[in-house]
Amino acid sequence: MKEQLIKNIKIRLGRDISPHNPLKLLKLHDPEKYIDDVIAIVYLYTRAKRGVNKTIYLSEVISAIGHKVRSRLKLKRDSATAAKIGAFFLYSFEYMGAIEVVLGQGKKGHAAPCRICRSYT
Repeated sequence: MKEQLIKNIKIRLGRDISPHNPLKLLKLHDPEKYIDDVIAIVYLYTRAKRGVNKTIYLSEVISAIGHKVRSRLKLKRDSATAAKIGAFFLYSFEYMGAIEVVLGQGKKGHAAPCRICRSYT
């Protein structure tokens, strides 16, 4: 699965990321340099022992992934770019069928929780 994920990321970096996209900086680095960190974070948030009924906020997972990759690549601190990086990678897991993200309904203006239904990572 790791090899499929790296292949998918390389394809998406070439196809989906334009020269004007803030994520263009990912093209300068080989995904193998940071993919283990990304997999570890997705596992951390989706592991079975975490609890079936635990609410996982999408922004929390995306932020954790983005900040870890940003840190690994020694990029400047930038929460907006970290969020975009995290969303890019989380989508890669969902696209491959490793996880399924289900958005909940927010209550009274509060953030909508995200539940990651399954994980095969």
